[in-house]
Amino acid sequence: MRLGRRTRLIQDTGCVEWTGGHQAGERYGVIQVMRPNGRWGSALCHRLIWELTFGEIPRGKRVLHKCDRPLCINPEHLFVGTSADNSKDMVAKSRQARGERQGLSILKEHQVIAMRAAFKGGMTVMQISRSFGIGYQTVRHVIKRETWKHLP
Repeated sequence: MRLGRRTRLIQDTGCVEWTGGHQAGERYGVIQVMRPNGRWGSALCHRLIWELTFGEIPRGKRVLHKCDRPLCINPEHLFVGTSADNSKDMVAKSRQARGERQGLSILKEHQVIAMRAAFKGGMTVMQISRSFGIGYQTVRHVIKRETWKHLP
């Protein structure tokens, strides 16, 4: 693949990263293209590269990144799939927001570990709830590993 002035090669990964414009609020590269109707419009770079390299994207499909870099436009790093495929890929690679990274979290990892240790040490869920100042059900879910499953 020939690199243009709006791309850069990331040596260790082989990613070809788009350095031009970005979609507002997103991490995907965009470029202005002439549409078949003769009007200019924006196109997502990774989708455009897919179409130029492999042809039309099937209806209802997305262009996904094997490398997990939204700015990568290396056709070898792209594949076509559904939203469900994208979610499965995210979970398989542990990229989903969990614990503190999850936006609605009220707990910190060290608190979860301390709660589980307190429960193992003989404290009741109610005692832990009062001691941490959080709801009984929240503590119960933590102790039963219904939430924060990724922590010991």
